[in-house]
Amino acid sequence: MIRTVVFVVEEASKEEFLREFMGRWELPIDVEVNYLVAEGHSAVRRMIATKLRNWRKPNSTFIILCDQDSADCVERKDMLARQVPEYHRQNALVRIVCTELEGWYLADRNALRAALPDVGDRPWPPELSGPPDSIHRPARRLADFTSFRKRDLAREMGRRISLEPNTSHSFNLFIRTLRQILADAAA
Repeated sequence: MIRTVVFVVEEASKEEFLREFMGRWELPIDVEVNYLVAEGHSAVRRMIATKLRNWRKPNSTFIILCDQDSADCVERKDMLARQVPEYHRQNALVRIVCTELEGWYLADRNALRAALPDVGDRPWPPELSGPPDSIHRPARRLADFTSFRKRDLAREMGRRISLEPNTSHSFNLFIRTLRQILADAAA
């Protein structure tokens, strides 16, 4: 029986990251991965309300992955979870990226340096220091420090970011969630 993991994301760069990242996992033979990509946070809410309501493929698990941005993390997560239709709530998980996907990149600076050759050995500026989940607007701060194209960097980081826990609590929670889903699928 095929099991499906469906990522619901708010932007194309997250899909790019996840496609590369998931390509590095040894998935059980009966697990397939799908991606539903919205254009922004409010579009994710609409997508949850429509796509999940009409989703009929059995044995599907949904991972709704959205940035925290400047919202309260718990409130954003609860609001998104309330959008999931009642009959999918047992197989839908909401994970919040603190504060943006680029924060996860900053949690693995060796991979980030490798993905951004123009950085070289330059020291990270103070605004990119500290716990990655607490850096406000990491994409903008990173763009001020180096040049990159968002989707290209997402692909590179998907290929490079460590699969092991790092200094981002939200990334580590995502990894634990993913490992549990895959372990359940293999059982």
